[in-house]
Amino acid sequence: MIDKVTLRELRLMRERTQQEIADFLGVDRSTYASWEKTNTFDFSIVVRLCEYYKVDIQLIKE
Repeated sequence: MIDKVTLRELRLMRERTQQEIADFLGVDRSTYASWEKTNTFDFSIVVRLCEYYKVDIQLIKE
């Protein structure tokens, strides 16, 4: 079984900055930082991030 990861853990594993991910998503860095901190985000964001990181959606911790 694969351990689920938070957005922050996934970003750090892939050696990306918050700004890089925010730019990809078309949001401010502070907005993305808030999602990481609270681990609260829209499902459509998870789908886009899974495409970006090329991971299965089940990897993302809710």
